[in-house]
Amino acid sequence: LNASLGGGFNRYEGHHFGQVLWVKDYIGELAPNQEYYRNKGTKNDGNIYVKADYQLANGLNMYADMQYRHITYQIQGTNDKWNSVTNDGLQRLDIDEKFGFFNPKVGLSWQMDKNQRLFGSFSVAHKEPTRNNYTDGKILEHPKQERLLDYELGYTYANSWLNLGANLYYMDYKDQLVLTGELNEIGEPMAANMPDSYRMGVELMAGIRTDFGFSWDVNATWSRNRIQNFTEILYENEEAGGDRLEIHHGDTPIAFSPDFVLNNCFGYEYKNFEVSLQSQYVGKQYMSNACQEDHVLDAYFVSNLNFSYSFKLPWVKSAKVGLTVYNLFNEEYENNGYAGSGFYYDNGEKVRYNYAGYEINDYVNDVCRVLMDYLVRKGHIDPNTHRHSLVDCLLMSALLHDVYYEGPNRPSTLFRAREEFTPIARNAELYMYGAIPEQIIDAVFQAIEEQMGDASEIKKLAPIPGSPSDIL
Repeated sequence: LNASLGGGFNRYEGHHFGQVLWVKDYIGELAPNQEYYRNKGTKNDGNIYVKADYQLANGLNMYADMQYRHITYQIQGTNDKWNSVTNDGLQRLDIDEKFGFFNPKVGLSWQMDKNQRLFGSFSVAHKEPTRNNYTDGKILEHPKQERLLDYELGYTYANSWLNLGANLYYMDYKDQLVLTGELNEIGEPMAANMPDSYRMGVELMAGIRTDFGFSWDVNATWSRNRIQNFTEILYENEEAGGDRLEIHHGDTPIAFSPDFVLNNCFGYEYKNFEVSLQSQYVGKQYMSNACQEDHVLDAYFVSNLNFSYSFKLPWVKSAKVGLTVYNLFNEEYENNGYAGSGFYYDNGEKVRYNYAGYEINDYVNDVCRVLMDYLVRKGHIDPNTHRHSLVDCLLMSALLHDVYYEGPNRPSTLFRAREEFTPIARNAELYMYGAIPEQIIDAVFQAIEEQMGDASEIKKLAPIPGSPSDIL
């Protein structure tokens, strides 16, 4: 029998505040660097644990871990977000939470022979909400702790040139905090507790090593990630505290949880030189938990090529230089984004609407670069003296890019932006951007027409000029 006892204690204190750094056309008194929000967070985290390992028979071991954690968490002060329920100022934070978690784990490990091992385990784990869950979520929702029951069964095989592995898992959650796909008013991803959910699947791994420097590693995960008996609550025009619409979906896929992921790596090593081709396939995934086809991230396959060379220097043990070609085959793909829903009344009937925005890798960077080069070249902006105009322009170009590709018959991006940016205007942070000059907007349209064709349909959807909320 081998056993150990231990523990630890950590205390965290953080002061969070914001200052108005720049204001355009402000009427009234405003001191330089005036503070507009401040709050203090204090977290105490203590734990004690005992671990034991007992050999039942030759090659057969049983192990057990037991941990107790106690956490206290306080956040006091004002948040950096507007109170959309009372509409009388920034949100007040008055968080005083205490958590006590007992996290046990028990398992068996059987070394069948020098190459093969079979193992299984059961564990219980708890997780407290993070600061972002308290400060960036919906104002009418209070985050709760998570609880996980984890069951695993695995097998590995290893010799001098081959490694194989398989692992079955079932993760049963209570109040799992999952991303909803929505962004709050300052663009932070939001999460919410789901009363009942699970993740189950199989992980497969294989690796080959040769005497002549070639290697091959591959792993894949097939999984099923579901929220059970999911009930979606929508608000009229997404206004908290307004009219509600409840939709019962049954079991739905968990947001940002693809059912299949594959990673592959071919490598070659010769003396101090290494080269590898790394590839990843990620299956279809939803950006919200309501299983809406308007909220889908399509499957994608992307590869990176890596070169490196190691050498020695007199004053260091070793040094390495490398070169990586990302997205080797110039794949245009989306690996992140946001999504949400609301409803409006039409002749007394509640009508659902969906919206989505995407991070388009490779292409968006090129669009922004071309747009900025065009605006600087034409003299519309000076990059040295109009930094805020650059930010405004990038925001506008990203918005127009979304509308252009969603089409004029799907103005959900404009609707979403108008709904989100109006409350932000009450927050002092927005004023640092100022209004977007009319000539900038005209230049944006010119650049779009130069690069992508006619922008007349986009112009119909984007009134000009005025404040950022008017333009959006």
